[in-house]
Amino acid sequence: ITEGRITSSEGLINNLTSLTLSKRVVKISDVEEGFVYKNYYSYKNPDLYFLEVEAVYKISGSEPVSLFDREVDLNLIEEKLENKYLGWEVTNRYWLDEEGFIWKSEQHISPKLPVIKIEVTKKPS
Repeated sequence: ITEGRITSSEGLINNLTSLTLSKRVVKISDVEEGFVYKNYYSYKNPDLYFLEVEAVYKISGSEPVSLFDREVDLNLIEEKLENKYLGWEVTNRYWLDEEGFIWKSEQHISPKLPVIKIEVTKKPS
């Protein structure tokens, strides 16, 4: 995981071996809504290299989020991913604080896998 994003996997039926992003979104100010970015996904089993996926970001505002033992207001960024050739269209969601730390996410890393949900209960020191 790099800055809250899954960039590779191991032990799944379709492993993500690399992810190349044309835009790193680390905080709200990085988001350019409506602009289409190109990301490139590579997989093992079956081998597929540099699958081009379009990404469009949207700021969905602040919302209260339950994290383990407390509720905090976090900003939600939605990342719509699409590859027309495969008919893959999903939305990743990232909940982050004002410093850009991603506390919670729902990420799709492959058309062959279900959504992966991650929730951080304590910020690393």
